[in-house]
Formats: sequence, structure tokens, C-alpha cells
Amino acid sequence: MKTIAVLLGFFALACGIVSGQEPKTNSIPPKIPASEAKEHVNSEGTVSGKVIELYKTEKLVRLNLDKAFPNQPFTVVIFGTKTNLFPDLDKLKGKTIGYIFFDGGYGREPLPLLEQFAKDYGFDLKLYPVPPAEMQNQSGLWLGVRRDKPDWMIMWGWGAMNPTAVKEATKINFPMDKFVGIWWSGSEDDTRPSSPESKGYLSLNLNGIGANYPAIQDIKKHIVDKGKGQTNADRLGENYYNRGVLNSVIVAEAIRNAQKITGKKVVNGEDVRRGFETLKISAERFKELGLENFAAPITNVSCQDHNGHHAAFMQQWDGTKWVKISDWITPMKDKVRPMLEAASKDYVSKDTAWPKRSEPCDKSS
Repeated sequence: MKTIAVLLGFFALACGIVSGQEPKTNSIPPKIPASEAKEHVNSEGTVSGKVIELYKTEKLVRLNLDKAFPNQPFTVVIFGTKTNLFPDLDKLKGKTIGYIFFDGGYGREPLPLLEQFAKDYGFDLKLYPVPPAEMQNQSGLWLGVRRDKPDWMIMWGWGAMNPTAVKEATKINFPMDKFVGIWWSGSEDDTRPSSPESKGYLSLNLNGIGANYPAIQDIKKHIVDKGKGQTNADRLGENYYNRGVLNSVIVAEAIRNAQKITGKKVVNGEDVRRGFETLKISAERFKELGLENFAAPITNVSCQDHNGHHAAFMQQWDGTKWVKISDWITPMKDKVRPMLEAASKDYVSKDTAWPKRSEPCDKSS
């Protein structure tokens, strides 16, 4: 499952920085380039660089940063159980991976990368597009899945497509622990209608699940328990409820950042754009907000890159609720970013009227 989790993350996100723990003091830079690590011996910090080589044994993983052996400026050695964070993608060779997707721009976005990965890692890719008008009529498609017998199914679904796909998968007895959805295919409404048969289904997630966070408990105390909520009380702590909390945090922090940048108490749209383009929400800030470990820290946002390329985790349906079953999965930006850049340049080159940015850029977060 870990191998497919990382594969799904590869084309879902884009990040290529390997780092250690955040420094406990401010006496050194928050991030130390691998080339300068030797200057910070016996100091605490985060060493970052591009992974050039990876060597894995049963007991350890070695990562050479920035240059190949023997010229690497820094080597990361990972022992013990953490080696499972670096799966051998060559194990995908000879496998069949099915991709069921919303047949629109959203669902088609990963196709070039999936097709490239099929060549790189030697797996057979089967495509199962779902037209918008057929989201609730997938029986014929899943008969095709039963015929093809893929080893894994990956879903890029939306809305009514998700619970329909999960239900149809159970009808053909597809192994649910081999069925992985993107983060928009992982709500309770996607799995609950077909429980308990849907037990084992997997999806990526960006935000914490459950109500066991101080901020969520404050929402319960001050909003839900006083009857001021706009959703049913039993939705508190569900995945998409918490997704709304995360979105609200991002918006509020962007406004707060805009106020800091401009010195204004009342900000306008232009100010808030600048707030978003330099947004930073550290692990410490999430903790201050009563949401410790609720989401991956948000950094490296800029006017050129609104994404930030952050981690996700894998969750699994246990028949009644979602359970987090992995650490944060940080995909490799070097696999994704070049294809994104090429596709963007191609798109703009075909549209001569594409507007050029006229606003100045603030410093990246």
C-alpha cells in the first residue's frame, strides 16, 4: 500500500525537499543548504537539498543530496522502521493499475504523469473515464474493471461519482484495500452508504480527522452546542467539516498576513492577494491555533507558485469512520514540476492573448 500511496502522492503533489526536524532555536537559518551543512556541525537545523541518489537495504536508507557519491556534500542515513517511507517503485513492474477519473479537466490533469510513470516503472495503465452525466451509472465500467483485474485502482473522483464507484467496487468484490482515492474522494458520504462492505477503502487526506483538537472543541462549545451551526451536529469532526476548518484557517491567516505586510487594519482584495502569495503557517502556528498536527506546514508560497507543494497522509475506512494509517507523505517535486512547467508554457504559447502579470512580487514565504 505504501508504494501506491507514494505513487498517488507523486502526481497529486509536487515536492522534492528532504529535511530533518525544525530547529529548536533561531541561532541558525531555518533551512541549511546541503552544501553548507559542514559549517553547522553540532548545531540543530533543517538540512535541505535535492536527492540525487537513494540506496536502500532492509536495515537502512542512504540519500545523497545535491551530488552523486563520492562528491555529495551531505548524506542522510535513515535506520529502522522509517525505511518503509522509501518504497521500491520498481515493484510496480508488471502490475496493472486502473485509473478511474471524472472525465473533465480535473480528472484528466494526472494523465500525462501517469502515462510517463507507466513507462518509467513498467506497469500497465488502464483508464476508466466517467462522463459527468454518468457519475451515478457506473455498472458497465466496473464490469470492465472485473474483466481487466487491475492490481490497484486509483480514483480522481468528485461528488456523486465517489460513493457510486465505491459501491460498484464492492459489488464486483474488488479488494477495497487496493482502491485508493484522491483527497476529494474520501468523505464519510463516499463510504458510509456501502458500509460495511466498503471497509478497507483508502484515500489521501490534507487535514486532520475527528473532533479531538482544541479548536474543534471550541467550535463545538461556542457554535454547535449553542445551536448556531449551519450543519448537523453529528458532522463535527468529519473529514469535509474539518476541510472547511482548514480552508477557514488559510483564509484567516492570509488576511492576518496581509495586515502585517501593509500595516493596515482594514485590507482590500489586492492586499489579501499579497497575503496569500507570501503565506506561511508553521507547525508552531497550527499548534497556537489549537490544531497541532492538523495539517502540514504551509511554506514556500510565492507569486510564481501558489501551491507550496505540501504533504498528505493516507487514511482508511474501518467500516464506521476514517483512520489515519500513515505518516505525512511528501512526494518528489522533481518528477512533477518539469511536466507542469512544460504544460504551462505550451498552454500560454497557444494563447497569444494570455495576460502577463503586472503586479510586483513580494518575497516568498
